[in-house]
Amino acid sequence: MVYDATDKLVTWPGQHHYTYYPTGSLYQQKDSGGTVQKTYTYTGAELLESVTHAGVANPSTMVWDGDSNRVSFTSSTGGTTEFVYDPTAGIPAVIQEASPSAYVYYVREPNGALLMRDDGSTFHHYHFDALGSTRMITDYRGNVTDTYAYDAWGKLTDHDRQTGSIDQPYLYVGRLGYYSHHQDVNLFNESGHQMLQLGVRFYDPGTGRFTQRDPIRQGISHYSYVGNSPLRWLDPSGLIWGWKDFYDYYRRKNPGPDDAVDLVAVGLLPAIQRALADTMRDLSGQLDRRAAALARKLCQCYRMGDDIGQSASLDFADTYWPNIEFDPDTYILGHTTVHMKGKCEVVANCAAKTYRFTCSIVNYLHDTFGDPYDSLDLIPGSWDPNGTPYRIYARWNSVLADSGGF
Repeated sequence: MVYDATDKLVTWPGQHHYTYYPTGSLYQQKDSGGTVQKTYTYTGAELLESVTHAGVANPSTMVWDGDSNRVSFTSSTGGTTEFVYDPTAGIPAVIQEASPSAYVYYVREPNGALLMRDDGSTFHHYHFDALGSTRMITDYRGNVTDTYAYDAWGKLTDHDRQTGSIDQPYLYVGRLGYYSHHQDVNLFNESGHQMLQLGVRFYDPGTGRFTQRDPIRQGISHYSYVGNSPLRWLDPSGLIWGWKDFYDYYRRKNPGPDDAVDLVAVGLLPAIQRALADTMRDLSGQLDRRAAALARKLCQCYRMGDDIGQSASLDFADTYWPNIEFDPDTYILGHTTVHMKGKCEVVANCAAKTYRFTCSIVNYLHDTFGDPYDSLDLIPGSWDPNGTPYRIYARWNSVLADSGGF
């Protein structure tokens, strides 16, 4: 591969030549002889607007809304697909595709992660690998209809179609919304050129490069996919893939003390709470057992005439290390540290042998991590194993309540 001084890919020897607009977005792809194969145009916000294909009458075109969601796609082979998104998800999460021939609905987790597809006549379930790529699809009876294989950069290398096979867009990291264009063979050819939409940018797994610069302008390269670490990082928004990108993007939005990112102030508390759901369930179970034991003791004392009463409090303090890498908004942070300190009121009904408890909890999350790949802050040619320290924190209150019998 041959690159210019600004890290634009200009030549893929024996394959393609590339030219760019002054803004840095890809303009044309040519074959090795210089014949134009594809021409790209963009909106004023540098969102891909159209792709014209050599020898094809119609271009592939896109329409975007004011929130940088692609709401319409017209294939070069004919047909328009319109998209409806879940605005509460942490990723560009399509929940409905509407075309002249069909309506397709996607069932997702609250954070936007894909689960199931409903085309109005039948259901299909997705099965993903650890990275989030679709490896298998089954129908509502559990029969396998499609299996997939990819190379390390996300190029589809095999699609085994079985009885009931379907064409659908969520392949490489499809769980988090990476979108392949099965409607348009000139944008996504299973045995040829493939282009994926990752949020606000488009990605070519054949080169491991985006067609547009990173809008945040972070990292060594503004075009490379996830810092050339496709087995380690993800980029469902097309914006943030690494620690430095995450830190600088949110620090600019709302800088906290000591240059730390306040996850609550920048709106990431819902993502943290989603990632802590299993921890909170475990904590609730522990408190429930402690409350039941305390209620039994209260009633034993009450029956003996001890003037303790039927209510008491219990305190707790604990530290957890939840893995928050499975939430699309916080996956790059991996494991972090959360301190929880609470006071619970336990009330026992000795006659009915029941109890209830209510706990007020103060939560404090903090972490400091280093980015050894933050070479923009290093002397050229050097490498710092510790990197620049980045700090995140969050403080919030929560309540746990439950009841039971003993």
